[in-house]
Amino acid sequence: MPVKHPTNNICPICAVEPDTVRHFFVDCPLKFVFWQQAFSTTFTTSSLSSDNIWDLLHLHITDGNRPWSTHLSHIGLILQTIWSMHWRSVFHNLPWHPHIASQFYQNLLSRHPFVSSRQNTQNQFGAQLPQ
Repeated sequence: MPVKHPTNNICPICAVEPDTVRHFFVDCPLKFVFWQQAFSTTFTTSSLSSDNIWDLLHLHITDGNRPWSTHLSHIGLILQTIWSMHWRSVFHNLPWHPHIASQFYQNLLSRHPFVSSRQNTQNQFGAQLPQ
């Protein structure tokens, strides 16, 4: 992906798949584990697919991603985490760990004034947003 720092087009995180935009954000197996962890700390969900996430990132709201579409601030922080942790791994030659990414995400959540964890999300948004 980066022109300034060319690679062999294989994902530097999983070292298996081609490094496409979709793979960068969603389909890399280690990043998908992080998506699952991030969603489990923020939302109550039983099914999460890479297709649902990809559609949501394109603001294509479907029945599969509709519950999360009202929480785009959370999605933005998840994307910020993926971006930061990816380049941390690449530039500092450090392995990607979903647990470290989750800690980074939790830190972002704690500092973001308009986003809260799952425990407060329903109360906060339910009280502040018109029905």
